[in-house]
Amino acid sequence: MKRFIFSFIAAALLFAGCAKYNEVDINDVKIGKVKMVGAKDIDVQLKANIENPTGTEFKVVSIDGSVFRNGVDFVGLQLVEEATVPARSSGDVILKCRVTLKDKMSALALGLNLASLNSDDFTVDLNATVKGGIVKKKIRYKDVPVSQLLKRFGVKL
Repeated sequence: MKRFIFSFIAAALLFAGCAKYNEVDINDVKIGKVKMVGAKDIDVQLKANIENPTGTEFKVVSIDGSVFRNGVDFVGLQLVEEATVPARSSGDVILKCRVTLKDKMSALALGLNLASLNSDDFTVDLNATVKGGIVKKKIRYKDVPVSQLLKRFGVKL
């Protein structure tokens, strides 16, 4: 009987912890510092305005993704270091990411033709892991138009 009660309480705490993820709001994302690291790598700081009304501190443990232009793998994206969203807070959280160009020639062609840039030509596959206490939540986006993500997160370029 003790095992049953312990298992029930553990499951309830686990599911209660998962429910808290829904209360966190990402209000705005802006591009901060941009620094060229090499011929193919760029470090980008994203400032995410996040509201966390819960009593749980969350950590963005990983972000890994690819951006495709017309179906061709264009750039990769990875989180460089974990970011913390404090409990009962509202404000900017810095996400330090590294963007890696997959093909220098397509990047050069894109740079020469910025006037014709259309966010509808780009899609993204993105995997992120967020940890709150002992509970981890994986977030996955597959083949999502970049224009939808820009609107959803209020990204200002």
